[in-house]
Amino acid sequence: MKIKLTIIILTILLSGTTTAQENTLFNSEISSVKGFGGVVTKYTSLNDYGALVIGGRGGWIFNNSFLLGLGVYGLASKVLIDIVEGDPLVAKKDKLHFMYGGLEIEYVFNPQNIINYSVYTLIGLGVASSHNNNLVSSNNFFDHNQMGNPFFVVEPALNVLLNITGFLQVAIGLSYRATTGVGYQTINDKSLSRLNGNFTIKFKGAQ
Repeated sequence: MKIKLTIIILTILLSGTTTAQENTLFNSEISSVKGFGGVVTKYTSLNDYGALVIGGRGGWIFNNSFLLGLGVYGLASKVLIDIVEGDPLVAKKDKLHFMYGGLEIEYVFNPQNIINYSVYTLIGLGVASSHNNNLVSSNNFFDHNQMGNPFFVVEPALNVLLNITGFLQVAIGLSYRATTGVGYQTINDKSLSRLNGNFTIKFKGAQ
């Protein structure tokens, strides 16, 4: 009796294991690969100013669910920043230059549905500077580096997607941009790490 019971339990466990393996998040078999490209508009806050960030992304879609690619984004509206804190002899304001980009990973749940959702992460690098390259670093030295202040960025997001046609998709989402390494006296990681409201138009290639 005990042997029969053991066999039954093992059979159930093995059946459950097989089902779990078949229902994994990322299927080991790649049945389809196609390219995609998109235009992204983000509304965010930079240095306590409302800001418009525009960019593009592109890459590959595996099994209609897993997206792997690159994205680049830059500040498209005017954001003013102080040059030096508390120094009336130095011009007080200058325009912020800000851009970032990197590797993008996204997973779409139920891609066959008209409305679906996805989780997304960008991991990459960016650069912040002023129009005249005259910001003061946190150690009180003027920064005349034409390349600006490089920084590391991570931006996770949640998106809701609408399939318009087989090749056209629009999405709205909410993301949080977290930067590390911005070391100016009047602008820092806290000034640039903010929530974003995102709108994407995505074009998908044929399989």
